[in-house]
Amino acid sequence: MYRKTLIFLICILFAPHIIAQNVVPNGDFEKTKFFHLPRTLGALSGWFKINSTTPDYLTSEFNWGGRQKPKSGNAYIAICSNNGNYEEFIAVKLSQKLQSGKTYCISMYVSRADNYNYAVDKLSFSFTANKPRLKGKGRNYSLKYQNFGYTSDSILRDKKEWMHLCATYYADGSEKYLTLGYLNPEFKIYKLERGRPYTYAYYYIDDVSVLEITDSAVCSCKYIAPEKKEVVTTNDSMNIDSPVINLITLTTLNIEFSYNSYRLPQSAYGMLDSLADIIKSYTSGETIVVSGHTDSTGNEPGNLKLSLQRAKAVTEYLTRKGVSKSRLSYEGHASTLPVASNRTEEGRRKNRRIEIRIFRK
Repeated sequence: MYRKTLIFLICILFAPHIIAQNVVPNGDFEKTKFFHLPRTLGALSGWFKINSTTPDYLTSEFNWGGRQKPKSGNAYIAICSNNGNYEEFIAVKLSQKLQSGKTYCISMYVSRADNYNYAVDKLSFSFTANKPRLKGKGRNYSLKYQNFGYTSDSILRDKKEWMHLCATYYADGSEKYLTLGYLNPEFKIYKLERGRPYTYAYYYIDDVSVLEITDSAVCSCKYIAPEKKEVVTTNDSMNIDSPVINLITLTTLNIEFSYNSYRLPQSAYGMLDSLADIIKSYTSGETIVVSGHTDSTGNEPGNLKLSLQRAKAVTEYLTRKGVSKSRLSYEGHASTLPVASNRTEEGRRKNRRIEIRIFRK
């Protein structure tokens, strides 16, 4: 009894910013309603599929995906992606509706299966007011989504360790259901190995949580990718024949773009000049990804276009300053990856940003 009380007091003292219990029922997938059969969620308490696919409920470290011990307990979930033709999702009704104006940390652990030779660069989540339903088995992007974040890698590649994914979410008070899976229309699938039995991406999922927090800084992902070199190809027109890249640094630039404009203001020139000098100081062929982000004002298609245009403007400026074009790429994320609440002007200002990631080959 004394030990339990001491542990409770330690949690209160050292985790003051986490102020609620997990609102994801059966987030560790341990509770079942009855004896289950492989490749079905029917027996799993709380969770369900949202389209015509068959996510897998696994209760052994040995399975058709290979071998992986659960992150905790004795059970976990697996979902696969066949690059658009077959996409699996899992969903659950929350134990209580999220509260308007509150900030939450959503977190889960994933691991890539041994017998599958593809990996993805994004997994996403969606909160909805109504029970989600999608038609067919392929990609369907009718759900509003947000990407999970993770550290020190650009691809979810790890097969040995459980990768920690998390994100900060700002609730509007309508959220009753949570969906996990391949929800981002821009996610890419990469071939990392040759000769594996199955030619698509397959991920285990365990320990899903949604916790109310008062400080977004406590919602951090601790996973550090192992140093590993593999040949990568992607499903689009880009082919990467060099070793897989590892993140060296991430820099956030709060460039004060004019409303609905991607023209670089003169106030940004100095910081971009310094950035170009820093990039040129790297001499080992490092690559640079410029990411554009917006606040949630306006519609998402317009925000996506604007975020791409702003990232492209920064990329072109760096090229003019002597950074090799072959080392640069850019992407836009619209408002899907906020770093602050969009309910305040200060938060929206922080979300209107450019991020620079420098990767080592």
